[in-house]
Amino acid sequence: MPAILAQVEDQDIAALKKFAYHAGIAFQIKDDLLDVEGDLLVLGKPTQQDLDNNSSTFVTVLGQDGARKEMWEHYCLAAEALREVPRNTAFLKHLLDYLVNRDR
Repeated sequence: MPAILAQVEDQDIAALKKFAYHAGIAFQIKDDLLDVEGDLLVLGKPTQQDLDNNSSTFVTVLGQDGARKEMWEHYCLAAEALREVPRNTAFLKHLLDYLVNRDR
């Protein structure tokens, strides 16, 4: 929405949407991985909740290694989308890095 209000070019908006999509998928995969690999004390919430609830997640479908590989694929696609934006995207790049490297 801010990009639209700032009257950003259509191709830049498309690149930002692509970034948001892939960053969101990477975030979800990392969340699924943290549920399996995370530490209760670090996360501040119980782990293994998806398993206990018999939830379908990236980890249950792809396995931990497959999910991690898929997360990095989406990370790369999101980073690639940022390179298409002719503006300063440093904050979004830092956000993307945080999303996949977080421990909580």
